[in-house]
Amino acid sequence: MHERPPTPTSVYIYVTDGGPMRFKHITGFSVPGYTITRPPVKAGAIRFAHAAPETHSVEYLGDIPTEYVRIELRTEPLDIPFRDVRIPPAALDPTKSAVRKEYENGQIRILRVVCAAGQTCPKSENPDDPSIVTVVTGPHKGEVRWSPVDGEGPMEEVRIELETEPVAARN
Repeated sequence: MHERPPTPTSVYIYVTDGGPMRFKHITGFSVPGYTITRPPVKAGAIRFAHAAPETHSVEYLGDIPTEYVRIELRTEPLDIPFRDVRIPPAALDPTKSAVRKEYENGQIRILRVVCAAGQTCPKSENPDDPSIVTVVTGPHKGEVRWSPVDGEGPMEEVRIELETEPVAARN
């Protein structure tokens, strides 16, 4: 059992496929005392969590290990969606380097970046925005980097560009 505060917002990036999970909520955003089962997830999927206060336990129901990266955003939460934003894995051509915007609000911009074999990963169109990069395919799969580095394909990245300033430390 653990408690989640109303902040920070978080981004989850699924690096491997994962089985279902059961969440038993004691308290929640709108209805206390309920249980939900999250369906299986696929590698490359992304979830932007809207940061609702809750107390719950989690039980993993899958039969294979799952890996994901959870990034707590400590920047000013603007335009927070009422429900979580769920982005499925993308079927992008791995032979062509490309950047695709998956989601944007006042706080963040989520980009999916494909780096073709032997090519440097495409640069950001917003180089002044700090970013967090999670590698989802290739030999560095699962690595998390602060701001894009000059990586070379083949690989796919999820780039989270921060559009708001850090919030003051909370006690």
